[in-house]
Amino acid sequence: MLHFCLYCYLFKCDVGEQAGGDTFVTKGFSNWKCPEKLKIHEGGINSSHNQARRMFEDLLKPNQSIQSFHFKQTDQARIEYRTRLNASIDCIRFLLRQGLAFRGHDESEDSSNQGNFLKILRFLTDHNEDIKTVTLRNALENNMMISPAIQKDIMAVALRYVDKKGHVVERFLGIEHVTDTTALSLKAAVEDLFCRHGLSLSRLRGQGYDGASNMQGQFNGLKTLIMKENESAYYVHCFAHQLQLALIAVAKNNNKIATFFKFVAIVVNIAGGSCKRLDLLKEKQATRVVESVHNGELPSGQGLNQETSLKRSCDTRWSSHYNTLISLIDMFPSIVDVLDVVDMFIHS
Repeated sequence: MLHFCLYCYLFKCDVGEQAGGDTFVTKGFSNWKCPEKLKIHEGGINSSHNQARRMFEDLLKPNQSIQSFHFKQTDQARIEYRTRLNASIDCIRFLLRQGLAFRGHDESEDSSNQGNFLKILRFLTDHNEDIKTVTLRNALENNMMISPAIQKDIMAVALRYVDKKGHVVERFLGIEHVTDTTALSLKAAVEDLFCRHGLSLSRLRGQGYDGASNMQGQFNGLKTLIMKENESAYYVHCFAHQLQLALIAVAKNNNKIATFFKFVAIVVNIAGGSCKRLDLLKEKQATRVVESVHNGELPSGQGLNQETSLKRSCDTRWSSHYNTLISLIDMFPSIVDVLDVVDMFIHS
C-alpha cells in the first residue's frame, strides 16, 4: 500500500535537499523496511515538511484566515462609521431643536467662527476620545460627514404661527426626503408630514418658497396645488429672494455699480472663455501660490489656497457676486497674466 504526506501534498515548498520529498507527494511511500526514512522526511524545524505542516495548521485556525481578517477590518470600519454618523446626527438634532443655523460664513481651518455645526462637533471631539479618533481630520477624506453639499433631494419645512399670547413663533417642523422635486411629489410630502403631526392644510393661512417654477408656478406649482384646496393659504415670496431681486434692481439702476459688475463679467468671460485660457489660469495661479507659500506670504494647511478657477455670478443669486469678487481678488495677478497673453495673441 502506498502512503503520502498530506502536509507536503498540499503545501510542499522546496527547502534545500528534502529527503524523499517526491516520494511522499507524487510516487507514494511503501518501503516499510526502512521506517527511519519517515524521520528523515520529517526533517528539522525549518524543513519543507514542517513548513507545510505549519501552513496546514494556520489554515485550520479561523482567527488567522484572510476571511476572518476581512471581517475584522469590516467590523472595525462599521463601528467607526456608526460613531462618526451618530456624532453628526447628534449635532444636527441639537441645532434643529434649538432652531439654530448650521453653517458658518467661513469654515476654513483658520476661521475664528466656523459655524454652529462644526463648533459643536469639535466640542464633542474634545470631550469624547472615541469620537475624536474617527471624525474631522481623523476621518477618511471622502467620509467626513461635514460637507455642506446635499447629495439627496430633501425638503425642509418650517412653521410660523401665533401662540395664545399673540406672539409670532417660528419653529422647524422636519426634513422630508423626496424622490423627485415635482410639485405633486412635494405636495404629497407636505401632506404626509402634516398628517404625522396632526396638522391640516385646511388651516394653513400662508405659504412661502423660493422662485423655482415647481414651487411657485402659476399653473402647476406647489403653491397653486395647495391654493386649489385652500384659497386662504396665500403665497408670499421668500423674503431672502425678494431682497436679492431688490438688490439686483437697485444695482442695475446705479450707473457706477452697474458698470462695475459689467466689467467684472467681461473680465471673467475673457479670462475663462476657453479651456486653453482656463488651463493657463490654473497654471499661473498654481505657480504663484507655490512661490507665495515658499516665501511665507501665504499660510499653508488643509483646505487652503485651492482656488484655481473664476466663479461666475448669477442674477438670481446676489450673493454669487460676492464669490465672484473674492475669486477675482485672490487670483488678480494670475488673471492679469492671462489677459496679457490674450492681448499679445490678438495683436500678434
